[in-house]
This record gives sequence, C-alpha cells and structure tokens, in this order.
Amino acid sequence: MEDTDIVHPERLSLLSGIEEGFRTPAWYGVNLLTSIRRIKAQEASWRIADDHPNIWELVVHCAYWKYVIWRKITGAKRSSFTLKGSDWFPRPLPELSTSELEKAWKSDITLLTEWHEKLVAAVSEITASELQEQNRAFYLRGVAQHDAYHVGQIQQIRRLYRTMNA
Repeated sequence: MEDTDIVHPERLSLLSGIEEGFRTPAWYGVNLLTSIRRIKAQEASWRIADDHPNIWELVVHCAYWKYVIWRKITGAKRSSFTLKGSDWFPRPLPELSTSELEKAWKSDITLLTEWHEKLVAAVSEITASELQEQNRAFYLRGVAQHDAYHVGQIQQIRRLYRTMNA
C-alpha cells in the first residue's frame, strides 16, 4: 500500500494548524481572516509610523509567504506570484483614487484567500514521504505560526487606530 492510499496523521495535523491560523477557531483567539473582518481600506491603510507596515501590507505579506511555501511544496517556478516583487508590497498603491481603495483592499483579501486555498490543496495531495522531503513539514508548521504572529500585529494596529481615530 502506498502512503497516498492512507490518511497521514502528520499531514492532517499540519492542515489543521494551517486552517486554525487562517480561518477556523483557534485556541489563542482570533485567526487571520477574523482579524481583518469588517476592516475598511482606510483602516487597513493606516500606519503607526512611516517605517511600520500597515494592516494592508501585512495581509499581502501573508499572501506572499503562503505562495513561497506553496512553491516549496509543489516545486513551482519563481515569479509565479500574482504581484511583481517579493515579501513586502507597499499598500495602498499611490495611484489609486479614493473610490478605488475599497475595491483594491477587497482584491488583496481575495489574493490572500486564493493563495491560502492553493497551499491547502497542495498539502492535501502531498504524500507522507514527500512531507518528509526538504523540510516541508517544518515550513508548513511555520506558515501557521506566521499567520498567528501577524494576527497579533493586526490586532495591535486596530486597537491603536481606533484609539487615535475615536
């Protein structure tokens, strides 16, 4: 029997962790999708200081790292990410009008969700032996931790935004 024919407990555990960090209830509180629910583009664009990322940039950053881990799992070529660049993407784009901001913000939330779905699909198909190759399990645990880390930042930025804009 090949390991593709059985349910692999480590893969299920990794998938559970990835989903917990992103959309399902987490023991530690808010997941990534919940942390950005009901945020409007204006709040997502606000930053504590010029040299700190805003919520919007954190969202695109998380999408990018889901892509990086997806690439490590699938062996896909570089430059297949939806946006040009890497890691940090300035948001909002300066050329956007006020009326375009909300649409662009929602588009980047969709980008995050799409890369999450691609990653989950890739992990769902990985075999037990492939999971052990090239530190894949290590990276997959890391992507869940990465989401949780940035949720903490998003929550802090939201609190500061509401305090300073009350």
